[in-house]
Amino acid sequence: MIAVHGDFHQVWGVPRLSFEVFTLGTVPALLLIGAVGHAVARIRRAPEPVTA
Repeated sequence: MIAVHGDFHQVWGVPRLSFEVFTLGTVPALLLIGAVGHAVARIRRAPEPVTA
């Protein structure tokens, strides 16, 4: 892990908690987008039923 020396707010311009919440909040969002994309791709790849 990288250690930040000095005042976090001064270095990054935001409070540390806000930075961590935003950073960690993007992970579930990206996982959700990936899961939706995977589901859509599976539906589109599914063979169509044969009708007589």
